[in-house]
Amino acid sequence: MYQLFSEYGNGFLAPETARNFDIGVEQAFLGNRARVGVTYFNRRTRNQIDFRDCSPTELETPNSICANRPFGVYDNVARAEADGVEFALALRPVDALTLTANYSYIDTENRSIGDNFGNDLARRPKQTASVDADYRFAFGLSVGGTVTMVGDSFDDAANTTRLDGYALAGVRAELPIGERFAVYGRVDNLTDTRYETIAGYGNYGRAAYGGVRLRLK
Repeated sequence: MYQLFSEYGNGFLAPETARNFDIGVEQAFLGNRARVGVTYFNRRTRNQIDFRDCSPTELETPNSICANRPFGVYDNVARAEADGVEFALALRPVDALTLTANYSYIDTENRSIGDNFGNDLARRPKQTASVDADYRFAFGLSVGGTVTMVGDSFDDAANTTRLDGYALAGVRAELPIGERFAVYGRVDNLTDTRYETIAGYGNYGRAAYGGVRLRLK
């Protein structure tokens, strides 16, 4: 509804359809203390719905979809392709410690005939990776951390505005109190990194959260 009827909406959007498949393999080692997986995926999309920024020239073009839309509009990408590979590694060197790592490489391409043919799809980083570590102490306290790395991407279909890659770190902890309660807390974006996933739009800086969990059973 938002994509059709909001101030950025386009009532002429065609339904998005896609065909995709993936194939993968996973193997455990060392008495199930190590696990490795790899997956290949492929996706072909017709009429992909995406947000389109409008250039000054498009704003002044009569009968353009961008007429009177200075902040952009939703539009269809007639044909798009994406394929890539994902790697996953999980290690449990001791019962209390779990380490996991993931890496993805995704190649996207605009296959619509026109000026943007062959360009990367907007806001789709080619590379992402993350590393997690979690440790549980004998008295019940669990602590952990995550580092996420995201590669460069483009903000627009024309691939003229680059979004720089970034790295984020976070930490978390949880302590059970009795059988039903636990207190927890986490800090996101620990290093207060400045980054953008959409050009001109900022994201949260360092942020801390905490609370209490209740288990009914």
